[in-house]
Amino acid sequence: MSDDQSIEDPPTGYWAAFGYQNHILLNRFVPRDDGKLTALCGVLTPPAEVSEKDDRPVCAWCAEQVQTGQVGVELPPDTA
Repeated sequence: MSDDQSIEDPPTGYWAAFGYQNHILLNRFVPRDDGKLTALCGVLTPPAEVSEKDDRPVCAWCAEQVQTGQVGVELPPDTA
């Protein structure tokens, strides 16, 4: 989170499954030149490998950011 961002207005994202875990993908992100998406924790994935949250374990770092209020959770863009 940037220093000038209010704690009352945390960034928002949604849980998504890819790789071996569920991660948070931010709703507002900077596109990468290679087209991959970056999870809140820094894990990269091609968009084609992202699915809805499932029974995989959650990323501990992403979960901590949600639990401490550093990021808000919303429905994925396709279902909102």
